[in-house]
Amino acid sequence: MLAVRPASTIARRSIIVLHVAAVAIVLGCAGPNGESTQSESVHSSAAAAVSPDSSPTASASSTALTSTKTVKMVSFNVLWGGDPQFDGYLHPWQVPIFAGHSRLAAIIDVLNRFEADIIGVEEAAGWDKGDPSTAEQVAKALDMKYWYIPQNSSLLKVALFSKYPISQREDLTTIIGGPGALHATIVLPDGSALDVVVAHLNATSQKIRSCQMRELLRLSTPLLQNQAVLIGDFNSVPGSDEVLAADSAGWDLIAADWPYYIDQIWASPSVGLAGSTWGLDIAVPSGVSDHDPVSAEVTFRQGVTAGTSGPILLLTGATDLCGSR
Repeated sequence: MLAVRPASTIARRSIIVLHVAAVAIVLGCAGPNGESTQSESVHSSAAAAVSPDSSPTASASSTALTSTKTVKMVSFNVLWGGDPQFDGYLHPWQVPIFAGHSRLAAIIDVLNRFEADIIGVEEAAGWDKGDPSTAEQVAKALDMKYWYIPQNSSLLKVALFSKYPISQREDLTTIIGGPGALHATIVLPDGSALDVVVAHLNATSQKIRSCQMRELLRLSTPLLQNQAVLIGDFNSVPGSDEVLAADSAGWDLIAADWPYYIDQIWASPSVGLAGSTWGLDIAVPSGVSDHDPVSAEVTFRQGVTAGTSGPILLLTGATDLCGSR
């Protein structure tokens, strides 16, 4: 759906925080046959990752947090990667708006306008193709490091772009199923770790989506003691089981798209909003995607110490626990 950016982030975020238990309709974008599948077993994500970051063993130490450190982040569902090869998967109403041409340049232009430190992309379909790959082209255009997982069988996929080194990489799609999810640890300039989970949950089955959120929250439980954020297209609105579960688990919903609220940024207790208006002045032309980006500038609470980051995949041999295939 085409979203319109609100006039006030404060109003948008106040609605989300104050009415997280409100009843609402779940809206989302469906993939082929609901959502694409995930068939791989759990594997070493470092071996599976495609990334130009040459320091996979970079360390991120625990450190006292200060309110002077801020990180700007964006999540953007780009609708089938902006690639016309996937036009056959578009809904009928989307065809006259999005079909027949590449939207990649427009997507890159929008992301460049934010000048963000961290970007999560959902529906990065086909971004493993090309020489260099589309993901690498985007990273170069943004002057960022990246991580993209081409091996899982979900067509839509997720991607992460960061101005800072990426030290830890895990493909969570192997556990929760498609469209996809990943966990990465970003090494911030002061040497501390910021754990980032980028996720895209099933749009067509509430049962599968609820399972995916439950498994995602279970896997992410160790991150609550760290500087951590969950960002992405959760296809879940205030009042839904998924949003209530995340809230009950201890995550704080700090930003969401308007007027649908399905694209969200959640933060661990040590992370909070640094400002209420960053990103709202970025114009997003119509015809780029059926989603608007969601953005937040976060800071880190004083007096809190980040935990040491590490892998969160504790299960081995389990595949697509939520039956999304």
